[in-house]
Amino acid sequence: MNALILAQRANWERMGDRFSGEAAELQTEELLTLLAVVVGAGLLIWLLRVAARWQEGRLKRPNPRRLFNDLCRAHRLNRWERKLLREMGEGLGLRQPAEVFVRPDAFRASPLPPDAEAMPVAFKQLQKKLFAELSPH
Repeated sequence: MNALILAQRANWERMGDRFSGEAAELQTEELLTLLAVVVGAGLLIWLLRVAARWQEGRLKRPNPRRLFNDLCRAHRLNRWERKLLREMGEGLGLRQPAEVFVRPDAFRASPLPPDAEAMPVAFKQLQKKLFAELSPH
């Protein structure tokens, strides 16, 4: 039993051996690895900040196409309706394609896009979908 206690004591005393003498010296490879990890982490943080700033600036800038698409999504328009509205805006010479959402007169303008003339019922439904509150009952 005494031998077991002595063996444990020797292990206890040797526990600090890894932190003294040659074992305590920092090797060049270890130092370079640590430096590379720190520089890599710093570079990653910097890149994430740059990407976040770019994304913020991109979203703040006026974008007519994004506005048009957002309005189409808000009104739950299908592909044909989106195409028709875009053609209407181009036909009327509007500066911003999204203007068709605030111009009920665009639906009364002449000439209408070819798709609208081919499908008058669907065209009227689109007009009602966008300007239901404005149409007389």
